[in-house]
Amino acid sequence: MTRVTFRSSLPGPSQTEILLRVTSGIATELIKAHNAGESVSLNELRNKFSKKYGYSGVPRLVDIISAIPDEYKKDLLPKLKARPVRTASGVNIRIFVASSRGSDIDSRLLLLL
Repeated sequence: MTRVTFRSSLPGPSQTEILLRVTSGIATELIKAHNAGESVSLNELRNKFSKKYGYSGVPRLVDIISAIPDEYKKDLLPKLKARPVRTASGVNIRIFVASSRGSDIDSRLLLLL
């Protein structure tokens, strides 16, 4: 007797193809909003199109920027650029280094600049 197996689903597009659809959709919405003079939430657009196309993650900003046509990049890039992150530069951090030799506490503290 020959056994016939059926696939439960047909193979769909790859994650790369889905990412292309997601970023294209986001770029299209950003252009529409720019032409209408409206503001939109990039995070909401990311989530909306990721769900719509079944993308397993959230597209990176670099992927979205690459999907924007050159004629709109000059206007849209300032809105999409990431904000600078504050760092701990200039703050002294003390780290305790355990030592079995001396009892001098100052020798076991390092000051990192």
